[in-house]
Amino acid sequence: MPAYQVWLANLIYGAPVFILTLAVIWHAGRHLWQERVRLAGLRILAAAMLPAFLIPQQPVFYGPTTRWNQMDVWSLASWYWPSDTASEQLAERDSETDPLSIDLDYEKVVYDQPRIVDRALTALGKTSKDAPHFYFVAAATDSSQEVFRREALGAKAVFDAQFGARASSIALVNHSETVNELPLANATNLDHVIGGIGRRMDVENDVLVLFITAHGGKEVLSVNFAGFPLNQMTPERLAKILDDASIRNRVLIISSCYSGSFIPKLASPNTLIMTAASSETTSFGCSNEREWTFFGDALFNHAFRETASFPDAFARAQSLIETWEAE
Repeated sequence: MPAYQVWLANLIYGAPVFILTLAVIWHAGRHLWQERVRLAGLRILAAAMLPAFLIPQQPVFYGPTTRWNQMDVWSLASWYWPSDTASEQLAERDSETDPLSIDLDYEKVVYDQPRIVDRALTALGKTSKDAPHFYFVAAATDSSQEVFRREALGAKAVFDAQFGARASSIALVNHSETVNELPLANATNLDHVIGGIGRRMDVENDVLVLFITAHGGKEVLSVNFAGFPLNQMTPERLAKILDDASIRNRVLIISSCYSGSFIPKLASPNTLIMTAASSETTSFGCSNEREWTFFGDALFNHAFRETASFPDAFARAQSLIETWEAE
């Protein structure tokens, strides 16, 4: 959503609540000198705080994706004045209590990664040299919410079917249910996977499509898996991974808040970049109940099922998301 629309929405929904709160405080304050100081102080405190805790957290934008455990004044404040690290703080808090990772053998998971990555690369089939071919990598780097795993695997399934990439696609996922099957979605594994693809592909003609879905902040993608000390992904690190693999033709798709902040350091004449948001705005649809984020749903689940043109697919997704947000 463009910044001016966010500002206008905040004004429309926030101004009446702000005025009402001021009116309640003023009404209570009128009686300040007519009551005993102790009682007046309690009345003013109640008048000031109670309305704030009763304010709903923008149901027009959140709807079925609302996280009900955050319906309080502090979450509302973070919506109006979001910090650059708000998404990461939320992800870190969620991952600390992630019940899915309680019974994991962390040491075994870590030492199994080279074998799992090699197995994924070995499974890549041979591609024809007669025509350019797509290699697809989907990475769900944040385990704090189920939607990222579902979206990465869903995007892979759509791309495999629509672009004939079943023999040349790999998913990396941070989730306890997939640790024995799929590589963890961290920078080290992504480096090894993309490097391995770079050695197999025709770098002059083939195309790498990299899709990352996660929470995000300005120039950072959240890489979280409870119990694992993982490094966050920055545009510099991602650019180095791609450059080291000598992959020339790239399509980079990033579904996260502030994902547009990755564009300047990843842009090149042979790179097409699609992001769910600008460098100044959030994206929508991150909740455990959803199968897709707004962006992933619009792009993969709708647009790519209708067209094989990347620019056309992005235009269709953008139009669809604007419709959903307006609704």
